[in-house]
Amino acid sequence: PATAKTRKKGKAFTIAVMAFKNTSTDRKFDSLGRGLQSMMTTDLAQVTRFRLVERGRLNEILAEHKLARSGYADRRQAVKLGKIVGATHLLGGTFIIHNKKMRLDARLYSTKTGRIVLAKKVSGEQDAFFELQKKLVNEVILALGVKLPPRQRAKVGRIHTADFKAFRKFSQGLRSFDEKRYLAALEALRA
Repeated sequence: PATAKTRKKGKAFTIAVMAFKNTSTDRKFDSLGRGLQSMMTTDLAQVTRFRLVERGRLNEILAEHKLARSGYADRRQAVKLGKIVGATHLLGGTFIIHNKKMRLDARLYSTKTGRIVLAKKVSGEQDAFFELQKKLVNEVILALGVKLPPRQRAKVGRIHTADFKAFRKFSQGLRSFDEKRYLAALEALRA
């Protein structure tokens, strides 16, 4: 529910962020989708007008209702999942890595209508993945018509990591955790 503070500044949105799907031929990057999901969720949670569905809760619901876990959703799935988790919007996407280049594609759906609110792709150097991810976060914020005050803009702009290897380990840790391989998750997260 919206707080008095968010009601004064405009409508509150509840967003469910799906894991991004690897469309690269190299399966070693599959776990990055969970890392992107986590980073997008963390950044969007800094916006006071946004409520985010927890990643763990979203995964439970996806498994329980046997819905696709890929980041690529269709209109029908967006509406169904939105109703189940109480989200006003569903964000999903794909990524591809080829020759040290990375491209992120994202779609933001209204879960009420199934309408695509935002379809955006960003691309650049693999080692600058954090810049690509930040561009997508800002596109989502703009698509929902939210103007950030300076303090929130600074929080959203904070870099999680600029090291691609660290990002891969973090993502592998999330994947292991989701698969209930807790020792492997701890090992990857420590690395």
